[in-house]
Amino acid sequence: MQRQFVPKAVLETMQNEKITAAMMVPTMINFLLNVPEMEKFDLSSLQWVMVGGAPMSPANAKRMTKQLGCPICLRLWPHRNLPAFDCRQSQRHVKRSFRR
Repeated sequence: MQRQFVPKAVLETMQNEKITAAMMVPTMINFLLNVPEMEKFDLSSLQWVMVGGAPMSPANAKRMTKQLGCPICLRLWPHRNLPAFDCRQSQRHVKRSFRR
């Protein structure tokens, strides 16, 4: 846990502490994905990221799973057609969740 969200510092902490799970809002994910040299961080310990609090664009969801190398867990409640929490480990879920 950090007092402020500084994207590069978050990536450094995830790498150095071998973080396995994280919870973020889409804006935080967007900031992480736009850190220069993001690909240089070893985030191989990260097993999943829960995203909630606001809708996330399909492009950023796909980009997140590709760049962070872990499944996305969507906090989808409240929504009449979807479960309150969904953590599936496939790209199929990301595609289906954002299909319009």
